[in-house]
Amino acid sequence: MGGAFCVAEDDFKISYSQSYTRNETQPEQQERSPSKDDPSEMFFPEESRSGADEAGPSRQLQSAPARNSLTPELVLHIIRHGESEFNAATNAGHDFKDPQIFNPKLTSKGRRQVAVRHELTEHLVTTGDIGLPISYLAEKFDQLREAMSGIPERWWFAPECNDSLSQRFNKIEPKRNLQERVASFRRWVQAQQEQVIVAYGHSSMIRELSGGKRLKNCEILTLHL
Repeated sequence: MGGAFCVAEDDFKISYSQSYTRNETQPEQQERSPSKDDPSEMFFPEESRSGADEAGPSRQLQSAPARNSLTPELVLHIIRHGESEFNAATNAGHDFKDPQIFNPKLTSKGRRQVAVRHELTEHLVTTGDIGLPISYLAEKFDQLREAMSGIPERWWFAPECNDSLSQRFNKIEPKRNLQERVASFRRWVQAQQEQVIVAYGHSSMIRELSGGKRLKNCEILTLHL
């Protein structure tokens, strides 16, 4: 059995080849367990490197369409977003609780971090408005104000208010919800035909996806699937 492919761009080149021959007297090779110390093999980790209270990979959510030996290797580059005003505030010691700062903008440092070649922007797929309250969206998109009138102010996950002081007992998304979102992203990645995918995201989702790795702003983690 053999196969080969090559993907080349201006700034990178990826090549792959495979050749394997076995006669009837040779036993089939045992499947090798991924090395826990090799980031390239950590796309479906079994255990989180973070603590029990932090978001970590779930054993029940590791399944995804398997790529067989004839399918070219897929390379996933994960990049944490540039420094935001929220990052700058928390790094300075302010104790803000998400989501008190909605849709924070990038700082001047963050804008420098994410500067890219203009010809790449036409290939970007941007995120939606999840995490923005209805009052903000209604002000930004006045033509949709009436259509959004029946939607709760915080229409993403939010538990019922049961604390008279803070008006909310728990503002943190449950770990299970995060795991389900990451599992959905894994399945989407595995279903793509491209051999190289670049994804931007937030710290919590990247830690869950990579098995506990913490990235700095605009740091890149490469996973080989």
